[in-house]
Amino acid sequence: MRLRHAYSGFIYESRDDGNVDVTDPKTGQSGVFTPNAVWVSGDLTHGDHHMIGHIGGKTAEGATSLGQYSNRRRG
Repeated sequence: MRLRHAYSGFIYESRDDGNVDVTDPKTGQSGVFTPNAVWVSGDLTHGDHHMIGHIGGKTAEGATSLGQYSNRRRG
């Protein structure tokens, strides 16, 4: 999965190892983060922890997808 942040313009992209690449297209800096938004490597050491978690596959507790979580809360 690959998404661009609406405000910062940073690019968030999932990796095969489960981590997330974050790239600032304005500066060319990039970094690698765990799905919990812990910096692993690279010259970019910050990013939006919500986007990193979303791209990294984190879901709400007890849910297998956001859709099922949303439906469960309504019922």
